[in-house]
Amino acid sequence: MKLVNTDWEEKNTGLKTCEIIFEKEDKYQLYLDANIEERYDFSVIKIPVGNLGLVHQMEDAGYRYLENQMIISFEVDQLGKVDLKWQRFLSGFSYFLITEGDQINSILKEVSNEMFENDRFSLDPFWAGRISSLRYVNWIKEMYDKRCTQFYIMKKNECDVGFFSLKTVTKQISSCPIAGIYKKYKSHGYFFPLAWFWLKESNRRGDKKLIATISANNKPIHSFLSKVFSFRVDETLIVMRKVIRGY
Repeated sequence: MKLVNTDWEEKNTGLKTCEIIFEKEDKYQLYLDANIEERYDFSVIKIPVGNLGLVHQMEDAGYRYLENQMIISFEVDQLGKVDLKWQRFLSGFSYFLITEGDQINSILKEVSNEMFENDRFSLDPFWAGRISSLRYVNWIKEMYDKRCTQFYIMKKNECDVGFFSLKTVTKQISSCPIAGIYKKYKSHGYFFPLAWFWLKESNRRGDKKLIATISANNKPIHSFLSKVFSFRVDETLIVMRKVIRGY
């Protein structure tokens, strides 16, 4: 069991928050020994699919289900194998690396406009969507300020229509912490070029693999990715939360 003191969430919510990531064979006693409910106001847990006994014990302890998270990985050299019928949708699209503060601010402006509507904070009745945008804005700011993550804006002709990010995991593996199409263009079918550019830029950097996390709540993205690209589901996690001391 891994316990993370999520200071950044306390900034967003005012609640002292932790995240607990269980291993496949972990027992409930590990949670009890950590004395979580005396130390924190809000707790998020992630349990590997298959440990149903632990899921039920956490439900008995007051935890509520939020989502299933799938950690997926792409081989980045697959672009040459993608059906040519899809590549016609790349016409007019380009992307560029952000190097200036006003460019990241343009992303933050879009994100603050409820760009992400299917995340667990938007869907959780406890929050009722109150802090979802703020969480993403602060998270992006933190990643950008630490210079550990690169951000890219995607354009359709002269218009900014979305963004993606890449972070080095190992010498030949990158992850995409966050990406999306701007709210104004969500219904335009622009996700294919966005995913294409994830892989193209990872390949250009010399990576062999790209890792991403998607929520089962976001069915359209999962359905689209499985239709066009090859990827492996490395792990599926059940995500739950408990409000120990709320507002």
